[in-house]
Amino acid sequence: MKIFAISDLHIDYSENMNWLINLSHFDYSNDILILAGDISDLLAHIKNAFAILSKLFKRVHFVPGNHDLWVMRNKTKTSIEQFEQLKIILTEYNISMEPCVYDGVTIVPLFGWYDYSFGAPHVDLEYSWMDYKACVWPEELLGSNKESNITQYF
Repeated sequence: MKIFAISDLHIDYSENMNWLINLSHFDYSNDILILAGDISDLLAHIKNAFAILSKLFKRVHFVPGNHDLWVMRNKTKTSIEQFEQLKIILTEYNISMEPCVYDGVTIVPLFGWYDYSFGAPHVDLEYSWMDYKACVWPEELLGSNKESNITQYF
């Protein structure tokens, strides 16, 4: 058994999706995959990736990235709702976001969000960074310390 880790598949790009589709259907059947986010901002694409990877690997563990929580092109209203949808989709493909132990190796997913306790982002970053436009947070997480509230949620 081997444990592989990958992130930033961004299968919205055809080259990346083709790479995923062309992975071996035999080489990883006894292996574990840690999928560390940024598959796509579209839930349908994430489902496709989960469908493929859950058949190729013995077990898949997932932690969403910032792109996976973007809501602009989905029917979800908030990024938390998107997160909850991801958790439902995971169960359809037997993919885990829970800690697990394999032959003495412990996999512990860590959830988080940006924490600006070391300093606030520059105004240019807030203007240009897509996360500030594509992520939508519920009212109860907003307020004077929004980033801290979101970080605490995860």
